Amino acid sequence: MESSPPARNFLAYLVPLFFFILCASYLLQGGQETSTIAFVSDRRGNRDIFLMHPNGRSQKNLTNSPQEEYAVALSKNGSKIAYVSRQDGIYVMNIDGKKRKKVIVEVSENTRLDWSPDGSQLIFVGDHDGNPEICTVDSDGNNVLNITKSLVHEAYSAWCPDNQRLAVVSNQDGNSEIFILGLNTGQSENLTRSVANDDHPAWSRFGHQIAFSSDRDGDQEIYLVNADGSNLRRLTYSQGTDQYPSWSPSGAKIAFATNRDGNFEVYVMNADGTNQTNITRNPADDTSPHWSKTPAIWN
Repeated sequence: MESSPPARNFLAYLVPLFFFILCASYLLQGGQETSTIAFVSDRRGNRDIFLMHPNGRSQKNLTNSPQEEYAVALSKNGSKIAYVSRQDGIYVMNIDGKKRKKVIVEVSENTRLDWSPDGSQLIFVGDHDGNPEICTVDSDGNNVLNITKSLVHEAYSAWCPDNQRLAVVSNQDGNSEIFILGLNTGQSENLTRSVANDDHPAWSRFGHQIAFSSDRDGDQEIYLVNADGSNLRRLTYSQGTDQYPSWSPSGAKIAFATNRDGNFEVYVMNADGTNQTNITRNPADDTSPHWSKTPAIWN
């Protein structure tokens, strides 16, 4: 009887071994997708930028600074981190905390950051003539552009994965609402249309849905709506404040901050609102989670 070639026998053992290693790695990470959550914590007395795995393990302080740092945002590929220093503006650094560089100084006190899908630009809130406006800047600090140029207050924005739209929080109708702004057209449309205050929009993986926080039912809770304003769903039902939703790269889960336990913690839930789990478990305030892919250096 003719025997199988040695190379074929080798492959027959190698393929199952490869899948065994992948499964083992998945289980060692707590059954979590390979990704990273950045967040802000005051556990050292002032706010610093931290990283952790989606199961809450390996919480790591990246800044260790005496200054207040907040508004953290991971680039879409997970290789860069942007954040705001209360002392002197926006910084960008590598995922490991190295090669830190100041991008821009003049930002609004209440700014939040987000990256363009290709990682070349940041969006932030800048003060122009005393009025907070949505602005973009190249990640190297060049080409600052005011893109809203309005007389109303804009406080928060998120960049759609299709690179065509922004979700912008504005009070142009008298209360905080979420508007969809076309980057090419300059036209905006009220997405939430509520008399309550809607805030902290976060686009889903393909830009079909937006998670956001709202006080329309009393407490600030997390809601989900289609990008055309249809199919509104409430995801959280806590006695505290739930805010700052951020989607996992797969779109299967949402991280958010809540003070339902007495202090702010980062929780993770399924995208339908089930299985809400505290992953930071620290007596300090942990907030502003931002979820993204993981580069090889963090694995």
